[in-house]
Amino acid sequence: MPLCDAQESFAGGPSSGKKRRLAGSAAARPVDALSFAGVAKGKPRSEACRWFFELLVLKSRGYVELEQEEPYADIQIRPRPKLLV
Repeated sequence: MPLCDAQESFAGGPSSGKKRRLAGSAAARPVDALSFAGVAKGKPRSEACRWFFELLVLKSRGYVELEQEEPYADIQIRPRPKLLV
């Protein structure tokens, strides 16, 4: 059973729009880390769920590093060189 709509609609290809947008924003302005709370701020819960799922996919494919200091803490997102190519 999917956790959110993103699991049902995820195509899995490298041309996913969210991945392209995340890659474009990371390449346009180099950053040390992004905050998931900052990315999800003001978004409906369903959209935040989709972003979280996409981040897990990006992590599993080696595009980003995710770090969370403790359970329920904010997640830090860092691009890996593979994302910026």
